[in-house]
Amino acid sequence: MHSFGDNEPQYSAILKAVAESILVLDPQARIVALNDAVSRLFGYKGTLLLGQDIYQLFPEHARSQIAEHLSAPPTTDPSSAPHSMQVEARRADGTLFPVRLSFSATAQADHHVVCSIHDITHQVQADSNLRLARDKAEQTLALLKQKERVVELSLAGAGAGYWHLDFASGTLTLDEHALAMFGLERPAFFGRYADWANRIHPDDFPWTQGALMEAMSSEQASNFVWDYRVVWPDGTLRHLHVTANIERDAEQTPLAAYGLNFDVTAEKDAEIALRKAKEEADSANQAKSSFLAAMSHEIRTPMNGVVGMIEVLRHTPLNSEQEDLIKTIRDSAFGLLNIIDDILDFSKIEAGRLEIEHIPVDLGSVLEGIGDTLYPLVAKKGIQLLTYCDPALPRVYGDPTRLRQILFNLGGNATKFTGNNPAMTGRIVIRIECAPSPVAGHIRVAMHVEDNGIGMSPETQSKLFRPFSQAENSTTRRFGGTGLGLTICRRLADMMGGQIELQSTEGKGSAFSVLLDLEPAPADTTTTRYGLTGLTVPLLCSEPRASAFLERYLVHAGATVWPVADSEALSLKVGELAAKHAAQVIVIDTMGDPRIGQMLRESIIDDIPGAPLRFVFLDRGQRRHPRHEGEDGLAIDLDAIHRDKFLLAVAAASGRVPLEMEQAAHSSEPRREPMTVDEAEALGQLILIAEDNPTNQKVLLHQLGVLGYAAEVAEDGRAALEKWRSGRYGMLLTDCHMPEMDGYELSLAIRAGQSDGQHLPIIAITADALKGADKQCFAAGMDDYLSKPIQLELLREKIRKWMPASKTPASAEPIEPDAAPPAEMAISGNAPEDTNVVDTRTLIEMLGMDDPAMLADFYMDFLRTGERTLAEMQQAHLDLRSDEIGRLAHRLKSAARTVGAHALADCCQALEQAGKQADASAIDAQMRLFPELFSQIDAWINRFNQTLAE
Repeated sequence: MHSFGDNEPQYSAILKAVAESILVLDPQARIVALNDAVSRLFGYKGTLLLGQDIYQLFPEHARSQIAEHLSAPPTTDPSSAPHSMQVEARRADGTLFPVRLSFSATAQADHHVVCSIHDITHQVQADSNLRLARDKAEQTLALLKQKERVVELSLAGAGAGYWHLDFASGTLTLDEHALAMFGLERPAFFGRYADWANRIHPDDFPWTQGALMEAMSSEQASNFVWDYRVVWPDGTLRHLHVTANIERDAEQTPLAAYGLNFDVTAEKDAEIALRKAKEEADSANQAKSSFLAAMSHEIRTPMNGVVGMIEVLRHTPLNSEQEDLIKTIRDSAFGLLNIIDDILDFSKIEAGRLEIEHIPVDLGSVLEGIGDTLYPLVAKKGIQLLTYCDPALPRVYGDPTRLRQILFNLGGNATKFTGNNPAMTGRIVIRIECAPSPVAGHIRVAMHVEDNGIGMSPETQSKLFRPFSQAENSTTRRFGGTGLGLTICRRLADMMGGQIELQSTEGKGSAFSVLLDLEPAPADTTTTRYGLTGLTVPLLCSEPRASAFLERYLVHAGATVWPVADSEALSLKVGELAAKHAAQVIVIDTMGDPRIGQMLRESIIDDIPGAPLRFVFLDRGQRRHPRHEGEDGLAIDLDAIHRDKFLLAVAAASGRVPLEMEQAAHSSEPRREPMTVDEAEALGQLILIAEDNPTNQKVLLHQLGVLGYAAEVAEDGRAALEKWRSGRYGMLLTDCHMPEMDGYELSLAIRAGQSDGQHLPIIAITADALKGADKQCFAAGMDDYLSKPIQLELLREKIRKWMPASKTPASAEPIEPDAAPPAEMAISGNAPEDTNVVDTRTLIEMLGMDDPAMLADFYMDFLRTGERTLAEMQQAHLDLRSDEIGRLAHRLKSAARTVGAHALADCCQALEQAGKQADASAIDAQMRLFPELFSQIDAWINRFNQTLAE
């Protein structure tokens, strides 16, 4: 340490005691004195730095700054601040660190400079951190401002308005968008809770405020939403949707609510309009459904008389001409029903009321039924009809009625447009095949209908599935039809998850394919299957496709089949098989000429004498059951052939199945002599009919008589209930729509009145063809139902199914028809000539006969019931009961139509409508006409009976 004179010990002690690093420099900037703090700060030991210049403690770039400070004359004035500077210093190990140097002169040491060195590493780091924090804060602030702008733009774009409500002060903050939603402007808004509350619709305020209070009181609720209406100062009504949050402190005390408002007026208006439109659509659909039900009832009720009496007539002795006439009437009646069903089905599909059933279906049986139905139509036109159902196809779940409808429509179209070219034999092939399905657990069912008819151009195909549209404008005139069949087919396929494909070439024919993915159903163990394992079948068939179909049937049944091309090949194959002693049945196509079959048979027998040969001949026609053809053969018709019947023919020809025993199980039941009422009651099989329409009463009584049953009639549900209480009846057939008590109410009353163990079979008879009628019947406790018009076989089937077993053996015997009917008196010349009053042709066409006595019986029935109805209507008119007039007019209307009293029926229809609408003036006008019209009919019927008596 440099000498400080006499005071050196004192200064040395002071220097050592100072914590700050101190250096004393001579004029050459050499270190002449230092304290221990310097050594510690720079990492040098002891006095190693004494005599060294100060510059070695600093890096090169800092030395010039230090030299500049040292060159300036330091002041010795103690009141003056020392020179200072901030530079980097360098320790003994070479590390750099920031320091602040202060230079000052001392009066005791002339030209010496005292330098203090302060390590400012922490200060510099703090300053750096502060700068970084400040920069980050500035960046964050800028980002927040940017995000605030983005939020403002987003809220504006989303149509949202921000609000904040402070619970302590009651201050409400709204942004510009929220203000606009309340119809407020900034000068008129004072930021109070009341400003918001006063704008809420009075009907919405209680629960809106309640929702806010509930959210505040519930600690679990941090956010909530609600909708309410606000009323602007000008009375405008707006709908707001609010999403909000509750702000809470650490103790979960609610501090404020904040959220967003959305103006949803347009959406609410649209929702209200949509709801109104839906209600109107539902109302329209309900009206449409009611109309369909009414139309179904009104159309099918008179058709019941037509079809029912036709069925009765078919079971009476008829000559060939009468049989032909009845067949024509029946075909026409069912043609009309098909048109009606098409229109009703299309309307039900359009109204969304048609349902698809999901029950087990045997598609082979469906196809055979279609073939039987279509064959009379194709036979008239000389068309060959081939049907085939893949024998490997199992039963599936589906809707048999709708599947049958699709096939019938497609097959009917093919029949309509095929066989019109005299130069070519018409041919229709309907086949059902199966394949793997892309849907797991399902089977792809392909139903094909192919024809060689007129075909279609691409332009025609493009509009084929439009409703009420046919191939061309002249098609309806040339071929008839509603133009709805294919549209219904496509809609039904769509509803079943399938599709329809079409390939057609104009002049060459068309091929429709319906592709459905259906779920397999359990096998029907009751179906007869004929095993042909070990049997060899040489097959000669002139039609290649028919040959392929028959071969597949036989192979699937276990037979070995040898298809051959001609008679020569057939003889060779039969001889070859006979040499091997193979059991064989020879199948020969006669091509419609039985002589061909017999000629081939004789030729084969001559070539192979003594061989045990049996034959099956394929003829043409609709004879479905095998029949004997000579001592060693059976015959069956190829057209629309049934697989099981064909296999039965082969099995019976081979001797494996006794044909007579099989056919006995399928023989038709002859007509039986009807039981008397006493006999039926003794057997527990007396039938009660509840029906208010006299015509329908008569039809049912005739049909039941044909089936061998006895019945009694009740004219309405209440009368039927009284009769049932006598305990005399084994079954009830009831109409669904009757006065006093309808069929549904009657069924419910009977079920309620039965004791344990009692159950009267109840079958509904309804003219309502709409889907859902069956469910309504079952809901009322009925066992089954029949749709009008009632077909005799369906009636027989239902009675067999539900009629209780007889208490004693039945005594009814079959009736053998007479050889010829008695001569009938021609109606012409006996009826009054005034057809404006009663048109006799109407009842004659409905009954299918012109027996004057039968007509007179119907006319007198009508007159008796009509007189009662007239009296009831006149009394209802006096009592001003328009609804009762409408009901009575409805009851009489269909009966008037049936007997041909069309003017009276029109009057009844007008009264029915006026009664429903409570139109008093219209009722008065029609009631003035009504008695005169009925009086004219009364006089006409009396003249008819007088003429008949004479």
